[in-house]
Amino acid sequence: MRSAVVLLVDDEPSVLAVTRMVFKLAGFTVLSASSPNEALELWRSRSSEIEVLVADFELGDSVTGQQLSQALRAEKPDLKTILLSAYPLDRRFDGRVEGVDFFQKPYECDSLVRAVRRHISDR
Repeated sequence: MRSAVVLLVDDEPSVLAVTRMVFKLAGFTVLSASSPNEALELWRSRSSEIEVLVADFELGDSVTGQQLSQALRAEKPDLKTILLSAYPLDRRFDGRVEGVDFFQKPYECDSLVRAVRRHISDR
């Protein structure tokens, strides 16, 4: 049985490493990127496989996780997205975008894994 493919994007190396390990232990195939540019490179070569995008809202570049999601969803409208942030929801993201969830850090790893599974089962 093929494992679901998650594109994970976070500019904080420790968060990227821990979240990657959590997803791998949960049985997902994880493509990880530390910047929007790296994520776009992975997207170009593997977009047909990617089922869920999990991205930090603040990526330290001029592109936010939300903007990255919007760009990828323009090409693949059914791409499910989970945005992560240490900051609570604010005016930048109102949480009412179909197929996009928001998790505030710190989050429970089990809850994040369940959210990814829910998105995959919705397809």
